[in-house]
Amino acid sequence: MIDMELRVLSAGVNRIIGSRIRRVMSAKKCGYRQSLKANTILHGSQLPFRYWFAAIHLITSTKKRFSAKEVQRQVGHKFYDPIWAMMHKIRSAMGNRDSQYNLSGIIELDEGFFSTEVSENEKNKPLKRGRGSQKKTKVLVMAESVPVAENESKKDGNKHRKVNHIKMFVNDDLRSETIDNKVISNIERTAIIDSDDSTSYTNFRKLVSEHCPQNYSDEFCYKFNRRYFGESQFERVLVASVSYKNQFRDHIR
Repeated sequence: MIDMELRVLSAGVNRIIGSRIRRVMSAKKCGYRQSLKANTILHGSQLPFRYWFAAIHLITSTKKRFSAKEVQRQVGHKFYDPIWAMMHKIRSAMGNRDSQYNLSGIIELDEGFFSTEVSENEKNKPLKRGRGSQKKTKVLVMAESVPVAENESKKDGNKHRKVNHIKMFVNDDLRSETIDNKVISNIERTAIIDSDDSTSYTNFRKLVSEHCPQNYSDEFCYKFNRRYFGESQFERVLVASVSYKNQFRDHIR
């Protein structure tokens, strides 16, 4: 956008009407004129370009999240609502760009829950527990898991894999059909999915190259059920380890 604006200025396309400058592009053949903001996320916004540049700079210059209130303070604008809208438009553009790319390789997939305010319609209803709670926003998280070079692994405490690209989706529900549609739209069919063995993930084997349900919940349940066994848990796990054939395919390392 900055380069485009500079080219427009150098070409003398800016038309001065009184004390106001109209930043427009003009077609060489037909003379059609169009604002620099047209057909962009800036379309219809009355905020100056410098606000947008400042907001994008603040968003991209740190890992932390900048609130619209803080951006309003930084640019010195009087009203909150247009700054709030600007921030959401920028985030929307970031999301649209990411939606052009699918995840590939080994994908770690899981559900997340964020605490939210209960809507007015739900306040008088009894609160549900667990995944269906009205106080929890349901988020599906997908993350590419990529190998780490041996020299990097030593620096990071023997980590063998690291997160590459991620995707997150807020959903009204976590039913199998809902999650399947997200997988189809955002993960390459040649990918491998690592997840827990939730009943919402039963169709993954049909949607990608391989689905490997992980057994972290098995470990938790086993130890919880034997929480009073003390040191004898060690012996119990040894017995279990030699009593069953291996059914886990170790494709990670």
